[in-house]
Amino acid sequence: MRGGCRGRSSGWRHAGTTAGAARWSRCNSKRSTSNRTRPPSAVVGITCAESTTARPSSAAASGHFQHVVSMQLDCDRDTLLLRVRQDGVACHLDRMSCFEEVVYGDTSGTMAIVNELQRVIQDRKANPKEGSYTNKLLTDEDKRLKKLVEEAAETVLAAKGKDMQALTWEVADLIYHLMVVLEAAELPMEDVYRKLAERRK
Repeated sequence: MRGGCRGRSSGWRHAGTTAGAARWSRCNSKRSTSNRTRPPSAVVGITCAESTTARPSSAAASGHFQHVVSMQLDCDRDTLLLRVRQDGVACHLDRMSCFEEVVYGDTSGTMAIVNELQRVIQDRKANPKEGSYTNKLLTDEDKRLKKLVEEAAETVLAAKGKDMQALTWEVADLIYHLMVVLEAAELPMEDVYRKLAERRK
């Protein structure tokens, strides 16, 4: 699926993506309640392009896709939440998300940075950059594993000492180094999420 497009045949509109999720909402708010309560199965068949007038094949030519992982309905059954795995960008402005402009507050205290960090690590692996610390870790197994152990130990010490500022710093370091280790091992985060969900049950 391609961001910034409309699915006219199904009556659902794509509202863009953010943090790996895409939202679809009704194009026509005047539809009857009986129509709105039916599951919108037609949305699965929508092929989106870069604009409402472009041919569907332009999405394939661009190489930018959103692979649907799951679909959820809201309580009114008039909005779909799609969790997607992105190949390329979602926005016609060559951005990962259509929701780049912050009009209130900020996103620095959200998990948005995790997805951004993961994309940076993946990009460093695919396109090595001279002098990059991430590349040094990716190419040196001993170095990245030693750093992971080091950051884990420092996190424990900060927690034991109840030093919240140090703990925040060390947890951030630990998360980053763990993500590098997972990327080097080619272990998808999705596998970790599934294991967490399995244990939650």
